[in-house]
Amino acid sequence: MEMHEHMKKELGESYEFDVAIAPKDVKIILENNNPIYSDEVVFSLLVGCVGIEATILDRCVSRDEPPETDSKVIELANLNKIPTDLFIRYDVIIRAKQASGRWCSYESLDTVVDLDSEDIEQTMFDILFNFAQSQGLSFTELNDIDNPRIRLIKKKK
Repeated sequence: MEMHEHMKKELGESYEFDVAIAPKDVKIILENNNPIYSDEVVFSLLVGCVGIEATILDRCVSRDEPPETDSKVIELANLNKIPTDLFIRYDVIIRAKQASGRWCSYESLDTVVDLDSEDIEQTMFDILFNFAQSQGLSFTELNDIDNPRIRLIKKKK
């Protein structure tokens, strides 16, 4: 039995995979640079006390020059407009002792989110499992970590 299936069986309800937006739709969102989707978690895998999320984010590229206007008419809607540059990344989250077992942000990963993967769940599991092993994170017990960058996040569960 491979590790992925073993963990699913062992953790039961503590193992949860969710696709909020289909990969083909995520591609369209990224291509269209629609800022309404910034900070949207599109895929989430929770494996006991460790998880990984694929989140659409916005680099918020600032404008080099103010918008040009004709004559004295100022386009107020454009004054504060910032061009958008959406991208997607993985973030590892953990249940931490220091946060009374609540979900906390742990680390952002440089790993590319492959929207063409045939099995996103398996891909995310492999990335999470390898990262957790390298960091000494526990899937079955609250993690006791000493990291000042840890911050609580809102989770539905």
